[in-house]
Parts: sequence; structure tokens; C-alpha cells
Amino acid sequence: MGRLCMKILWFVSSYFPLYILLLVLNYAYIQEGLSENNCSMSTCIFVFVMVLGLVLSAVFVFFFKNANTINYLSCERIERPDDKVISYIFTYITPILSVNLQKTETIFANILLFLLVMFLYIRLDLFYINPLLIFLGYIPYKVNGKMVVSDIQFNKLRRRKYDLSGYYITNEIFVAKRKINRWVNVSDTDT
Repeated sequence: MGRLCMKILWFVSSYFPLYILLLVLNYAYIQEGLSENNCSMSTCIFVFVMVLGLVLSAVFVFFFKNANTINYLSCERIERPDDKVISYIFTYITPILSVNLQKTETIFANILLFLLVMFLYIRLDLFYINPLLIFLGYIPYKVNGKMVVSDIQFNKLRRRKYDLSGYYITNEIFVAKRKINRWVNVSDTDT
């Protein structure tokens, strides 16, 4: 899959919680729109986009879980995660949850907002800010000025004796999975 396509897939998957919230918030509108003999165009498009977002999020999870290219990262200084994921969620959820599916201008404004956030997300390499990764157990850490996305606990990362094994998403973002770093499983009982 092309590099740009993968970046877009990372971005689309970062909206996973939003797809669920919009479907829940607009359930009555969707049900009413789909129950009519001829499905209203706006309802059909809305449902299609939400389902497409959920499907693309599932594709992202599949690729993310199965990616195992091995590179190594030496870690001298590991910092705990910050609140960037929470800030990101409020950046896109607040305006988009105000969408009124019966007003074309709010739909258009939110599409523009979505495209703007996507441009910034990709251009600034913010792939580590993805709520879906948090749901999968991966947390972003700052390591030697780079971002490391890992399902390894902070205390274990701090006490490791070996370089991290994983793969780079970009030059500044590294993914380190527990299953690739076998040294982590030796003492999995501590917290």
C-alpha cells in the first residue's frame, strides 16, 4: 500500500470514536431516514461515510497488528506520555458533534474541518496521536526526541537492557510491540 494511502488510513482511523458517537447521536435521524420508502440522500451518504470510516479503521487495525518490520531504536531517556491524545479528541469532536445533518452548510463546514485536520495530521506527522491506538493498548512515549508508540509498560521500558525492536512509521515515529521485544515477557508480572 502506498505511503500516502497508509498515512490517510492512520488519519481516518484516528476518528474511530467519532464515527461511533455520530451514529449514536443521530440514531433517530438515521432510523427515520432509512425507514422511508426511498432512503433520503443525506441519510444514505451519512451512514455510508460512517460505515466506511469504521471499515477503514478495521483495515488499519489489521495492518497495524500485522506489521513486523524489524528496526532498532536505542533509548537513553524515556518520558511519560502527555495529554496530546485528549487534546486531539476535543479538537475534532466538539465542532463535529455540533453537525446538523439537515443543514447543508454545517455538513460542508465539517467536511472542510475534517480535510484541514487531515492535512495538518499528515503534514506534521502526528500519527502517534490516535485514540484507536490507545484502545488497542498502545501509548505514545517521547524517547530521545522521537515518539515511540508501544504496548510495553512505561516501567518496563525504563528498565530495559536492550534496544527496542520495531519499525518506523516516519523518521520521528517508532512502533515497539511487546511481541517483537521478547525481553519484555521475561518479567511480565511486575507493573
